[in-house]
Amino acid sequence: MRQYEMFEISLTGEISEDNQAEVTAVISFEGKEKQIKGFYAGNGVYKVRFLPESAGLYRWKVNGAVSGEGEAVCVEAKAGEHGLVKPVGTHFIYEDGTRYIPVGTTVYALLHQEKELREQTMQTLQTAPFNKIRFCVFPKHFDFNSNEPEMLPFQITDGRPDPAKPCYEFWDRMEEYISRLHAIGIQADLILFHPYDHWGFARWSRQECLTYLTYAVRRLSAYPNIWWSLANEYDAITEFKHEWWAEFAALIRKEESCRHNLSNHNLLWKWDFANPDTTHVCLQSSAFEEVPELMEYGKPILFDECGYEGDIPYPWGNLSGFELVNRFWKAAVMGAYCTHGETFWNPEEILWWSKGGTFKGESVPRIAFLKEVLESLPGDLTYEVSDAERAYFEKGREGLKELAGTGGFPAAFVDYPNELLPLLIRTMTEMRSSFRDEVILIYNARQCRSFLEVELPAAGHYTIEILDVWDMTRKVQMTGACGKVRVEMPGKEGIAMLALKEH
Repeated sequence: MRQYEMFEISLTGEISEDNQAEVTAVISFEGKEKQIKGFYAGNGVYKVRFLPESAGLYRWKVNGAVSGEGEAVCVEAKAGEHGLVKPVGTHFIYEDGTRYIPVGTTVYALLHQEKELREQTMQTLQTAPFNKIRFCVFPKHFDFNSNEPEMLPFQITDGRPDPAKPCYEFWDRMEEYISRLHAIGIQADLILFHPYDHWGFARWSRQECLTYLTYAVRRLSAYPNIWWSLANEYDAITEFKHEWWAEFAALIRKEESCRHNLSNHNLLWKWDFANPDTTHVCLQSSAFEEVPELMEYGKPILFDECGYEGDIPYPWGNLSGFELVNRFWKAAVMGAYCTHGETFWNPEEILWWSKGGTFKGESVPRIAFLKEVLESLPGDLTYEVSDAERAYFEKGREGLKELAGTGGFPAAFVDYPNELLPLLIRTMTEMRSSFRDEVILIYNARQCRSFLEVELPAAGHYTIEILDVWDMTRKVQMTGACGKVRVEMPGKEGIAMLALKEH
């Protein structure tokens, strides 16, 4: 047994007809007890899994369909194992305190492709910058996704998938890939439901959904790299009542052996991110200007679907490589995160976003450059509110009237409609974020500036770098800068200014 690695208790008993057998383990550690539910794995094998988060002596006792007891010493984590990823405010850390900066990608139907393609996808991921991947439990039926899977997660009974009868071979396959993703440092953001279905999963009853979720959570929740995504486009699954979703989240919290990240992805209507079981904001959107309002939830913000680099007819699937990179940087400077996807058409209809394979676009190395920049900083970025924005949000129109006396655009805002003011102010001011007084990042996006006037803290001195997000270069522009300075810029799109405090 090792800290931060799944420990499995496996016992043999009677062969079960379905997955409803009750198995419970009581885990004892340093005078505290924790009850964990197990599951039936097929062929008369029953398992209970848990994730030891501390080193020391663990004892367990199993009762139910099978019984047994034992103990083991858990040794400290090996190098590179950091434990669960957890939210801290609007960012993430690992269990051991290491920073986690989510840089994700999407392969919805990863598990439902032929082995050769699955292996090619894993090989591609090994050298990619991504540390999170979104994929589905269920197969997907959609454009460029018409191939039938060789197996389904559950057996078919009376023409529909039966959540009481798992296909154990499929679940074994899924666990293999979850483990392999963990081995290369990738979080498995598991999509539990989606509307693109012609097998019957999106037409299950409430009780069928609960049966499935109970099995999935008991079986998978001890994997350290699991995230729960209740659905992809939850609001498009019309057979499910809205109130089911909060019940699904609560059931996951009740059944999981340790608390994982959980959210719900939208088509049109945003999920209620104030939900107590929800750990982060998950969005299908490119409205990065909404981040300051979303920060009021006090949770990390992930634009898990901001559009895809590609060339298919749909507007969400034909972004240029530069535009996807631009969106990643806009999210980053707002203190949020983006997820990658690729939708380049080919006669074989092997599109990364759905089936994986290899990358065809130009964004991936540029996303890697952004990741390297963020990892090089001493802490996580927070969006800086401009003077005009701060005046409005703190004092309303009176704040703008005070600023109006200084001249400039605040004077024009005084009579502008209330509901439009925050967005207008934000789009007319620079995108600027910081980490304490150590880092200031300004991103010009598609603006082409020849120079930038920036106000730096007067108490310190800063090295100023110019970053080209497409050419992937960092150039020191000046050192010893403080107070108000003029920074020469190359007059092209995709340029950022990074100021680092000198020590």
